Amino acid sequence: MSEARFKLNSFEYGESFGVQKVTICGTLFLSEAVKTRVYDVYQLKDFNNKISSSDPRTLTFNDMEKLSNKYYTNRIS
Repeated sequence: MSEARFKLNSFEYGESFGVQKVTICGTLFLSEAVKTRVYDVYQLKDFNNKISSSDPRTLTFNDMEKLSNKYYTNRIS
């Protein structure tokens, strides 16, 4: 699975019933021919545990793409 890579399309923060959430939308390229959409919603604390120890609200889009790429490609390999 060394070919796998992740392309972040968007991420956003929101709050619902007092719970902060992070929504990730992206494309996971598993090989030249295979790609799949990624759409995940995390509670903020769960997201921090999975992606990074940093608060994602302080990260740039490029930072988030690098962290997401590492997380999603590691998860499938």
